Amino acid sequence: AAENRRRRRLGRPETFTFLGFTHICAKTREGRFALRRKTIAKRVAAKLSEVKDLLRRRRYWSIPEQGE
Repeated sequence: AAENRRRRRLGRPETFTFLGFTHICAKTREGRFALRRKTIAKRVAAKLSEVKDLLRRRRYWSIPEQGE
């Protein structure tokens, strides 16, 4: 894909989101084509926000209650 786009002078292949992952065209250390997958950033940010809110609420619990 990268070679075809280079021939057409279109730049790097675009990324796309599918099944919860962002798919990215990349190269291996040897320079061969590779498809990389990253978790959708929006989903990761939402989960981190959820955990942060939970930790904020637990901050005021008693220590034995937190230990449970």
